[in-house]
Amino acid sequence: MNTSAVNLPLQTVILAVILASFAFRMKGNFKAHVITIAVPSAIGVILAPSAAVLSLGDSAYVHTLTGPIMHLGTFVSHVTLGSVTIAFGLALSARLVMDRAITARSNILARITPILFVVTYLVGIWFFVVLHVL
Repeated sequence: MNTSAVNLPLQTVILAVILASFAFRMKGNFKAHVITIAVPSAIGVILAPSAAVLSLGDSAYVHTLTGPIMHLGTFVSHVTLGSVTIAFGLALSARLVMDRAITARSNILARITPILFVVTYLVGIWFFVVLHVL
């Protein structure tokens, strides 16, 4: 079983938790929102580098990634978007921990980060389809 076969279901669960977290926020339950958003954030910080190390450590998988240009393009897109999303999430978390108040800058991050995560997730699904279905 390769990394992407494990990573896709795990990221699907993470997306479900993030969506549940935003449902808590929309209902005004900010404590539940903070708790449920902290879990996928922590998992993302651990999961992304681990998946990269496992994927790039397998020479056959690296050969598959760098084969057709579509494989390489979707891989680079997914990694780039994922890295930016994690950086934004960490910046938002750090700002909330340090300031305990949402400033205008963190409000922008709070709006952009979930959108980036969903886009990264969709590119990841496309990447999975390109590698395993097409």
